[in-house]
Amino acid sequence: MKVAPIMALTDTAIRNAKSGEKPKKMFDERGLFLLDQPSGEGNCGV
Repeated sequence: MKVAPIMALTDTAIRNAKSGEKPKKMFDERGLFLLDQPSGEGNCGV
């Protein structure tokens, strides 16, 4: 699983995230993350 660099999760960053062959986690500086699934679904968590 590929982990993106730590930065703010902005609306633009989330909308521009591309689904790949593997799940990808995008984190912000406060621990919130978005799990981007290959199916195109996105799940949030802390």
